[in-house]
Amino acid sequence: MFRIHQILLLGFAAGVLHGQITQLDLRFQSRDVDFSTANATKPFKSGTTFPSVCAVGEMFFKTDGPAGANLYGCTALNSWTLESTSGGGGAGASMASQLGDFLVTRTSSTQLTVGANCSPSTPCNVRFGNQVYSFPNPATVTISAGSVPVYIYVTSAGVLTCASASDTLVGSSCTVATGSAFPATSAPLFTWTASSGAWDTTGGTDFRAFVSATVLTNGAGVNIANTNGVWIPSLDTAYISILGNSIWAQLGVSNTFTAGAKQVFQASATTAGQRCVGSAIPSTLAAGDYGCDLNGKLWFYDGTNLNYEPYIAGSGTTPPSAPAVGFAHYAGGTFVPASSTIPRAISFSIGDPAGNALTVAATTTRYVTVPFACTISAYSLLIDAGTVTVKFWKIASGTAIPTSANSINTSGVGISSGTAIRSTTLTDFTTTVVAANDIIAMNVTAVATAKFVYGVLQCDEAN
Repeated sequence: MFRIHQILLLGFAAGVLHGQITQLDLRFQSRDVDFSTANATKPFKSGTTFPSVCAVGEMFFKTDGPAGANLYGCTALNSWTLESTSGGGGAGASMASQLGDFLVTRTSSTQLTVGANCSPSTPCNVRFGNQVYSFPNPATVTISAGSVPVYIYVTSAGVLTCASASDTLVGSSCTVATGSAFPATSAPLFTWTASSGAWDTTGGTDFRAFVSATVLTNGAGVNIANTNGVWIPSLDTAYISILGNSIWAQLGVSNTFTAGAKQVFQASATTAGQRCVGSAIPSTLAAGDYGCDLNGKLWFYDGTNLNYEPYIAGSGTTPPSAPAVGFAHYAGGTFVPASSTIPRAISFSIGDPAGNALTVAATTTRYVTVPFACTISAYSLLIDAGTVTVKFWKIASGTAIPTSANSINTSGVGISSGTAIRSTTLTDFTTTVVAANDIIAMNVTAVATAKFVYGVLQCDEAN
């Protein structure tokens, strides 16, 4: 009978166990747990978005993270930190994409985190030449609208930048900019695509790289050499040479002359020392600017006037022997050529404003020797009152002074009204040519009331 009871009890127990699931608390009801023969194990929480709440010690496997950079630990209340990259004596990362430096992760549908592990003790560094920029804190970029990629990079000035063509972004420790590509002088990090104001779950592309190369090649006038990893540029002496403090370009078939370029060229036995290509004169000039106009004439700007350089006209390629034209200045919107002559004044003074009225007598004649050759171009007369008529006499240098027989006027020139006159009308003059050292006189031929007369012949000397 006892035997039968044991059998019934065992059967009842088996039935109970067969129809009921028993839950075990592994903390207290297990020992030496071995899952090596289990078909599958998932010891961590997993997903694409971090749980908003966590306690220190919890783990999370981010399924959309780069391979080898998926495992995160809760290192502080509600704060997840990447744990899967190794350091110290561990095996370390086998690929650059597994590194935590500047790793970009999608921490929510609207937020990306750049360099979650960047800290003062483990800063994220980027190098441009021998300049190293350190980033001791993570950065974030949040999107609120837009469907185009964001470009995340470090500028050559050490600025972490999040650039997009049209997305609405807010950056924390990441400067928001407008752009649709990595700048040529930047260090690219990541791009991340967006759709309708949210970051795509698998939209990240890693552009971080530890292998890079700088390629420099020879250019016109410049040679490049690399010595022990150092790039050394030098001037190509076939095109350019240095003489003292000046850089000279060697003229040859390989030279290209561009209108507007400011260049200095060294002459050779068969080529000119300088060539200026004519072009329209710029509308904005600074003192010291110079160039050639459309006719090939040299001009320069002195800060006030735009001038032509003086030049000597020649015939063909034969060197000229005398100047033909001088300076010109820019006035009223056009070039005004300057005279090729220098105006001189031959002056005469007869009488005294405080003295007696003049009379037609020998004392009303004054004489001057002119030491240069010139051409009379105008005359001026001044009196204090009344009227006056004068004639000019001229004789070649010798042993006598001129007389009325040497007059170069027909009727004479004078003032009939007013007290001053200047005239370029020289029809009364029988000649306007004055030779060097000619003697000229001014003689009063008629006068009324005037106490003095001052006369000037404008005589232009060849430049």
